[in-house]
Amino acid sequence: MKILKFGGTSLASAQRIINAAHLVDGNSNNLVVLSAMSGITNTLSDIYLDLLNGRSEKASDQISKINLHFNETAYQLFEKSDYLHIALEEINSSFIEIKAFNETTRIKELLSYGEIITARLFSHYLNSIGRKNTLIDALDFMILNDDGEPDMEAISQRIKKHIDPRLKNHLYITQGFICRDKNGKISNLKRGGSDYTATIIGAAILAENITIWTDIDGLHNNDPRYVSDTKAITDLNFDEAAELAYFGAKILHPSSIRPARDKNIPVLLKNTLDPEAAGTLISENKVVKGIKAIAAKDGIQIIRIQSGRMLMAHGFLKRVFSVFDHFKVPVDVITTSEVSVSITIENNSMINAIIFELQKLGDVELIENCSIISAVGSNISINPKVLAPLFSCLSLIQPRMISLGGSRNNITIVLDSDKKISALNLLNESIFRSHHEVLLNNPD
Repeated sequence: MKILKFGGTSLASAQRIINAAHLVDGNSNNLVVLSAMSGITNTLSDIYLDLLNGRSEKASDQISKINLHFNETAYQLFEKSDYLHIALEEINSSFIEIKAFNETTRIKELLSYGEIITARLFSHYLNSIGRKNTLIDALDFMILNDDGEPDMEAISQRIKKHIDPRLKNHLYITQGFICRDKNGKISNLKRGGSDYTATIIGAAILAENITIWTDIDGLHNNDPRYVSDTKAITDLNFDEAAELAYFGAKILHPSSIRPARDKNIPVLLKNTLDPEAAGTLISENKVVKGIKAIAAKDGIQIIRIQSGRMLMAHGFLKRVFSVFDHFKVPVDVITTSEVSVSITIENNSMINAIIFELQKLGDVELIENCSIISAVGSNISINPKVLAPLFSCLSLIQPRMISLGGSRNNITIVLDSDKKISALNLLNESIFRSHHEVLLNNPD
């Protein structure tokens, strides 16, 4: 079986839903994972905030707007066919439920309607063009464990009950992003979690491959929003892709690579707007030396703890990290010197409490409005030919932290966010223009 995932921009209109439906392979068993139509999750989140803050009239107006949006999409998909009546009935029934929500509603329950309605529309459209399919509710099999992580064993057991191995060339449809927590309440896998759903399902049923359809032709070697001449990367291995996703490559959910890597299932990133483009294949491919790509992540805070008396003392670092463990805050980058340790975290609402606890261990400095730039490739941190073009422009980048050696596949620079765009362009010029292209072609 093959897994196909379509993101919100690939489903942003009736025409894009039609295009996505025609990309589904009819010559094999397929399971299609769908995000909500583009913009719906954000609007539902705004509605929740309006309800929470007593702005019921504004919330009601927003609800009516997205109800109308789904209805108009249904009219465009089905015109006057029998499926139009079915789709409109389901849409309006869902919005009757949404309109009954109030300030006590759980946001994760409200957000789930975007995926639920979109999947129903997609399933009905396939039926209307003669593509019989089975709609499986993700809430029937996607479940989290006590740690809030996907329960892979339970998911595998539950989803297999919905798949009939006797059927040939059959099509299954389900929702991405949404799930249930250990208590059975509706939850989700955070923003971008439909990628994660796709790879979890792929691992659970040992899929042949996983294709993630989005609005860009694969993972690029730099951020195309800020750098003009980026190129799609043809091949990445799992470790490289995982590093890029974690450090800011927007095309992939940071957790999505792990399930596919664990079961050695290839992941292909493709563009619904240009389906003939090669895209990016992520697999356990051969190692190619050199920097493959650069990714950036914003919203970073540096916390610097200085204590000449205690830093080298036994247990000091343990006490530092116990603070972050207590607040359940993950750490991105760490550097140390003889008298201080610097740590980066993503912007966190608990920052004042974290600093209060760290001040018991030494002097604490907080540096805000930072970004992480990560250069990723196989074994790059031990290759002097690779390091030369990167370090040649460091004086112009003016980094606050550099991490080298924690991973052979990653070199990380932390800098002020207002320097990020110029740094991405400087690194692009230095690494990908001439020197590095020669290195990729002549790795030895």
